Amino acid sequence: MKKKQKPQVKKPNKTPFGIIGGSGTFGFEDYKTDEYSIETPYGRIIIEMIHYNDLEIAFAARHGRTLKYPPHQTNYRGNIEALSSLGVEYLLATCSVTSVKQDLRPGELVMLEDFTDFTKSRFYTFHQDGEILGNVEMDDPYCYHLRKQLLTQAKEEALPLTKEVIYAAMEGPRKETRSEASFFHKMGWDVLGMTSVPEVILAKEKGMCYASVGLVTMLSKGLQEDLNPSSAELDEKRKKIVQLFLHTFENQELCHEHCSCRTALSLP
Repeated sequence: MKKKQKPQVKKPNKTPFGIIGGSGTFGFEDYKTDEYSIETPYGRIIIEMIHYNDLEIAFAARHGRTLKYPPHQTNYRGNIEALSSLGVEYLLATCSVTSVKQDLRPGELVMLEDFTDFTKSRFYTFHQDGEILGNVEMDDPYCYHLRKQLLTQAKEEALPLTKEVIYAAMEGPRKETRSEASFFHKMGWDVLGMTSVPEVILAKEKGMCYASVGLVTMLSKGLQEDLNPSSAELDEKRKKIVQLFLHTFENQELCHEHCSCRTALSLP
């Protein structure tokens, strides 16, 4: 296991590339990394700068370095603010999801396309306390262009990532009831999770292109079968997601001409 270094106080170089990972993000062990302590109005955030070939990629651990914060108490604003301060324009995120569909099996990788929000007590904007606020367009919350480039890279790597899904955001930390899972299924939604909202909203407010790949870790209780893959199998899938992100940043042409993310926030 690689020994953690003491975070540097000075800021790292600017980079347009960023990754947010959850509690089981793996795949950076083979690369040189530097850690930096970034002060934000929402607290101190540790950013790990990954040196991948000729690229530098800023990584934020969603729940903190020691998994200190559960989903409903995660410092989403701090993470996005820190990455934005480093110039991140293209942000890729991992997440674990629960399937409410029989045809989405544990171990599958899915692309988040849209969401419905059932969270209750989170901060959804950087504009608080009477500040003038316009509207954030959410017709394409997960950047179409970035999703397309991820899918292209996945196809080149023969990585199964073809299903685009609707994500139902739960408050947590409790899991869904059978009644809720049945309701989500009847509404045509696909997966449940606790972390993509408000993360995607805050990234959009900052004008970032944001996309997220989910790993199905289990079926909802209403569909429960003895199909859950082992921890080792899930870890291997998480490593593949990280490699997909790194290769997308390196190989795919990313630009803002094919999306409206940079102008999603309209102020009066």
